[in-house]
Amino acid sequence: MERGKALMDARKYNEARAVLEPVGQRDAVAAFYLGQIAMEQNDPSKSVDWLEKAVQLNPQSSVYYDWLGRAY
Repeated sequence: MERGKALMDARKYNEARAVLEPVGQRDAVAAFYLGQIAMEQNDPSKSVDWLEKAVQLNPQSSVYYDWLGRAY
């Protein structure tokens, strides 16, 4: 997870996505980062998918809901 976040922070989105996608379906943080990456890459549809997954995995996170609203 730390490597994916570091790559994302370095704006190496394709590399970060490759690291995070294998765990994105079961890890809320990874799904959240993948949603942010999709937004940065101007893919709001994919962003919605990932951010909905993040909210599903961690419905207590107001940050995830905020980003999901942005993606909508």
